[in-house]
Amino acid sequence: MFGLIASPLAVLALLAVLFSRRPRLNGLMYLLGWSAAVIAVTVVSYLVFNGLAPNSEAHSWRWVAITRLVLGTVMFIGAWYTYSRSPRKLTHMFAAATPQDVLDSIPQLPPWYQQIDKFNPARSVQLGAGIFLFNPINVSCAIAAPLEIELAHVPAGPSAIVLAWFLVLCIVPMALPVFWHFKDRNRAEPGLLKLRAWIVVHNGTLGAVFLAMTAFGQYRNAIELLA
Repeated sequence: MFGLIASPLAVLALLAVLFSRRPRLNGLMYLLGWSAAVIAVTVVSYLVFNGLAPNSEAHSWRWVAITRLVLGTVMFIGAWYTYSRSPRKLTHMFAAATPQDVLDSIPQLPPWYQQIDKFNPARSVQLGAGIFLFNPINVSCAIAAPLEIELAHVPAGPSAIVLAWFLVLCIVPMALPVFWHFKDRNRAEPGLLKLRAWIVVHNGTLGAVFLAMTAFGQYRNAIELLA
């Protein structure tokens, strides 16, 4: 559910790709770009935190507290934005008549990203990766997960399993529409339109609650370390 709750714009961009020219190939390439970005940020974060693993000395825990405070702040801002502004933006996207109209509503992307109807497979890969990497909320969640895993002090094997499950939760919500479209385009397209409507109606509240609760946990743990 991470891909759907924390990044509705990414799902809507994927749906735009699936309703554009060459939808199957470009949809797969978008999924590849998204997956590569998620895996890269998560794995690199895990390796960094593994190398910085704190010992029993108090000063070695400061970077953990600071990291938690930064992540919590980004998530709280994301929760406010998702609740107050995201519904209007998503409603505007829902009214879009073309894939180009949808991507015009994602201002954080470079201008060349907007030409979705002209995307080739290479640009679709870049879109999938870019829409993850340019969203600080997505990146913060991908950083927070390996931080929690590392601080749990579990052996490498179980840590790898938990990390793999987190990646699955990030990628599968994006993969399902792509493979559904591959299996039966005629049946998939009406269902994907309903998914777009569901995101507009429900995602603002769900996303805000998810981010606020995660941010609260980061702040609570940071305060405990600094106390």
